[in-house]
Amino acid sequence: MRRFILHPAAHRARMAGRAARNRVGCRASIRGSGHTIVTDGAVLRNVRLDVRGQGHRIEVAPQARLSNLSITLEGVGHRLLIGSHVGVHAGEMTFYDDHGTISIGERTTIYGAAFGVTEGGRISVGRDCLLSSEVDLRNGDSHSILDVASGERLNPAADVTIGDHVWLGVRVLVLKGSRIAAHSVVGAGSIVSEEFPAGSVVAGVPARLLRGGVTWERERL
Repeated sequence: MRRFILHPAAHRARMAGRAARNRVGCRASIRGSGHTIVTDGAVLRNVRLDVRGQGHRIEVAPQARLSNLSITLEGVGHRLLIGSHVGVHAGEMTFYDDHGTISIGERTTIYGAAFGVTEGGRISVGRDCLLSSEVDLRNGDSHSILDVASGERLNPAADVTIGDHVWLGVRVLVLKGSRIAAHSVVGAGSIVSEEFPAGSVVAGVPARLLRGGVTWERERL
């Protein structure tokens, strides 16, 4: 496995040998210090990487293929973890504040998704998932809602967890605090904001449980 510790004054990632070939098609703007990029046999095509701040870590595992993807990290100590044989065909991954994490499990396919992580939270997608186009996942509301009398914030961020082998249909919106357990299917255009057990079919605005006891396959059997 190759590891690259970027120089504190680096403005662009400079990589040699196999890693340089792996990163053909990646435009990188690196600012700040202490960033680490770990790659091992990944392929990047038309990927834009914008890193600002300190101590971020990006790990892309063997045989991952990323294309038409924008990755932005700003703040301190974010982590982007992409498993082996992951395929990303389009999308964006944006990290705000500090110490956020986005993780994508092995053999997951993403046709087009936007990830936004804030407030040190986590968005986790399991193994062998399928995310269709125009999917949006976020662990926060981006802005604060306050109680007028007390000044208390009413809408803190909450982690998002997608289990193994979950299928998210076109234009699904997954909001803070959502947990979709393994083998579930979420219908096109749904807005998810709560927890659903394994083997669920959910759909609607807001998403509701339609039936349980299911799984799904990529092939038309």
